[in-house]
Amino acid sequence: MSWPPDPKAVEPVFFAVWIVLIFASLIFWRMASPTTKKKWQTPSSAAAGLIFLVFVALMSGKQGFFFALPFVIAITWINAKLVRVCPRCGAIARSTTLYPPAKFCPSCGTSLDTSASG
Repeated sequence: MSWPPDPKAVEPVFFAVWIVLIFASLIFWRMASPTTKKKWQTPSSAAAGLIFLVFVALMSGKQGFFFALPFVIAITWINAKLVRVCPRCGAIARSTTLYPPAKFCPSCGTSLDTSASG
């Protein structure tokens, strides 16, 4: 295999991987316990960002990678700070503004502990 690989060859793999990740995420967020969701929310977001960066590097080289890197870091950081998982029902609580993070679960009204997951 030559380096860098042909972007046309990487494109179908990129879409296939994202389709698998979407379905796996849907299954995980439907079936996992609230504790498991809370534990894996930030690492799964970071892993998705890393996978995206790998594909950017494969399709665009170093320039594309370094262009996308600060945006992926920012999105992952924002996700880690503002997305909360309800410890009672497992629902996802997202703030509609950058700050403050959500304080109560949108489904059951439980207070969200923002200090433990930030």
